[in-house]
Amino acid sequence: MRELLRADPRLRPLAGRPSATAPGRPGIRPPASADLTGDGRPERLVAIDLEGGRTALTVYAARGGRVHPVLFTVGRGLSVDLLGRDLLVRGSCAEGGEQAVRYHWDGTRMSAVSDTKRYEKHGKQEKHGEHGEPGEPGKHAGHDGHGGHARHARHAGHAGYERSRRTPGTRS
Repeated sequence: MRELLRADPRLRPLAGRPSATAPGRPGIRPPASADLTGDGRPERLVAIDLEGGRTALTVYAARGGRVHPVLFTVGRGLSVDLLGRDLLVRGSCAEGGEQAVRYHWDGTRMSAVSDTKRYEKHGKQEKHGEHGEPGEPGKHAGHDGHGGHARHARHAGHAGYERSRRTPGTRS
């Protein structure tokens, strides 16, 4: 796995970091594998926890005898859940809110298909879209790919998040 990191220009400076010894500690987490493209071959998910609570997540896919990054994102206090062949990347966002971004294979890379931000204000929850506007379930908007990674789990959904943002022409 370290050879993979050394071959990636974005992560080469981080390839020499030690393995993560505990959640929340800086280091390279154990990699995970999952078939996210539907081709029967597993993609490799690699996460590196950085000082200050940020995590860099890269998903690599083997194509034509070479390994290519198909998703790169960085974020704070983050986790990844597998939803079938999709990734749900959750974490902290500005002003104390939570963000959930769902990525799906588009034939070339993992693209964001939904983005939900949730804030608590004076004891009540508010949902917002990607530009800080109040979100309404069923409305559609794109996403620019911010997110991150902390753990891997398999389940059908995550209570507490609603898909309130979806890019037109993609599946939810």
